[in-house]
Amino acid sequence: MRTTETSKRRPPVYASVRARVRQYAAEAALRPGDRLPPERELARQLGVSRGSLRQALMALRIEGLVDVQHGNGVYLLRSPTDTVPLLAAELRERDPELPSLGEVRNSLEALGAELAASRRDDDDLAGMVAGIRRMDPELARRMMSVHLEMTGEIEGARPWVPR
Repeated sequence: MRTTETSKRRPPVYASVRARVRQYAAEAALRPGDRLPPERELARQLGVSRGSLRQALMALRIEGLVDVQHGNGVYLLRSPTDTVPLLAAELRERDPELPSLGEVRNSLEALGAELAASRRDDDDLAGMVAGIRRMDPELARRMMSVHLEMTGEIEGARPWVPR
């Protein structure tokens, strides 16, 4: 039986595993900085192969949800319920050639920053400044590296990552 363009393609296994890892992190109430269980244990808990789990973790790394530290574990970088990265992933899956996805993301981020800036008070600003000053420089570099890699993936460009 031939498939037509109108027929739905079955999503890759890693895509459903990616969603299950997200769900696991949300249900386990994991917060940014928390470590996920070791690969073998997480694969067993989710009932998936380690290979599928690895692919899902790489996709989540590109999305900026996790930091995969070989030999040290997988750490959550942000809340698994963030909606903007989910929207970006959904758009990317539906149309990988979507050229304006980076522009959409930049517009949403700019709008979010504008709203946050217009609604902040002096205590909010003091908290942000204190957080930036406390941020580990290595973590900040890695977060920027993942952000630039993700931006490059979205825009189809090879990003320049400072080392």
